[in-house]
Amino acid sequence: MSHSIEGSPNATSVLLKALEDAQNRVNKLEQEHKTTKLTLERERAENAVLKSRITQLESNLVVKKEEEDQRPLIILSKVEAHVEFLPGIPHITKRLVHGPRISPDLDMLSYLELVSPKEHWSDESFFFFPGSISIRRGGNQHYITCSPMTATIPGTQSRIQSPYDKIDGEAREYFTEVSGFAAYAGTYKCLRMTDFAPSGLALPSGLPIEPIIREASLSNEDDPKPGFPSHEQLRKLYESGELKVELTVFQCTGYNHKLASSLNHHEKTRKSQQANDQKNERKRSREDSVEVDGGDEESAERASSTSNLEESRKPSKKRSRKAVKKAAESDSN
Repeated sequence: MSHSIEGSPNATSVLLKALEDAQNRVNKLEQEHKTTKLTLERERAENAVLKSRITQLESNLVVKKEEEDQRPLIILSKVEAHVEFLPGIPHITKRLVHGPRISPDLDMLSYLELVSPKEHWSDESFFFFPGSISIRRGGNQHYITCSPMTATIPGTQSRIQSPYDKIDGEAREYFTEVSGFAAYAGTYKCLRMTDFAPSGLALPSGLPIEPIIREASLSNEDDPKPGFPSHEQLRKLYESGELKVELTVFQCTGYNHKLASSLNHHEKTRKSQQANDQKNERKRSREDSVEVDGGDEESAERASSTSNLEESRKPSKKRSRKAVKKAAESDSN
């Protein structure tokens, strides 16, 4: 009994100790909860800030993309403004003179040698880029062209060559394309606009992509290489902006009246000769038609005469009264 009484304080002490430990754990958990709550609130605030920054960055990205999309048009507008201030020649001295119809068989050099042999023509004597993108500006005197920029095609060893790499600054007789015909426009100087876009630019929206693809493909015609992209692959590369284009200006600096006169005279003579040939052809067709018709009438007349002759040789089904009476008397005897 005495032992039981003596052990009670120890049990109370143990319980008090356990209660104290539990309270300490509770206090610790509450402190941890407060710390976690503060951390969570801080993280939520940081997340809100990050979300705001992400939204702003996304907005900036959209704006930047729109600016990138507009950049080619902005560059084109700057080039157009530049062209408006280029000097030209008096309009009264210049006019387009139509030449031959453009076709795959057209040899422009041979045509010019035929029309104006005294000019001593060569491939370096004139500019002629049929099917290329060409925009008239500067009071309709100057031309802005858009063409593939010289570059190695991504992922290949193939290279696209600009048609204007070796003619920058040169002045030659310029022929443009009008309604499917080559037309003489005057003497023009080639000015590459690389200062406006040193690394090139994506194809400006609104300009056709087919001429770009065709000109890019010409780089592989003289020396075909395996692995050169197809037209569809080139289309995707230019549409994505991986391959760039460049702008070139052709500035009118003069007008060769002698050449224009020779072209005009040649085309008038050719058209007149063509009209005469067509007239003579129609005349021959009519004469041939008359001969055929006349032959038919003659044959018909011969057939009619023969028929009449045959009819005259046939015995008549009708007999005269005298013949009938004679036959009857013969029968009665």
